[in-house]
Amino acid sequence: MINELPHNLRLFLTCYQDTRKKLGLTGAPRQKDLPLREMAPILPEFDIVERSPEGDLVYRLIGTEVEKRFGPGYTKRPFRELGGKGNQTLALQGLELIAPLPCGVLWTSANRFKSGIELNVAILSLPLIIQDGEAVPSGFASCHAPLDAVPPFREDDDVFVYFKPLEFQYVDLGNGVPEVPFGT
Repeated sequence: MINELPHNLRLFLTCYQDTRKKLGLTGAPRQKDLPLREMAPILPEFDIVERSPEGDLVYRLIGTEVEKRFGPGYTKRPFRELGGKGNQTLALQGLELIAPLPCGVLWTSANRFKSGIELNVAILSLPLIIQDGEAVPSGFASCHAPLDAVPPFREDDDVFVYFKPLEFQYVDLGNGVPEVPFGT
């Protein structure tokens, strides 16, 4: 499966797994342990999302290429402002499923902006320990791989309207995968 992933998703998965191996982890690594220098080529297509104490998902970091598609200003804002309550529910469900093992999820989606721009994207999401001492990861990092030509962001593209899930697939990180299908 790894060889079938777009290059930047392969690099993200390799860096994540190498970090776990280097630190002797069976669980998720801490956010601060990710090898950002090695990941430099993918950082423009990278984001980190954390579950807040109130239960919202909040963007902690958004790469420049992701921001070009989403529009500026989503860092530190709730995920639901970008993708709506339905997408936050789906993302929270995903975090609940992948965090305890941990495992990852690879999804492809059709994305639409208010301007009508549509773009198909593959996204690999892997759980992260955000705060030291967490028993179960409270966040995840994702790397995006546009599958189409990326139209330029325009200033009137004020909100990401939705993503339409096309396919979900768990990524076994050596601990198995949930029996519950993702996205149900």
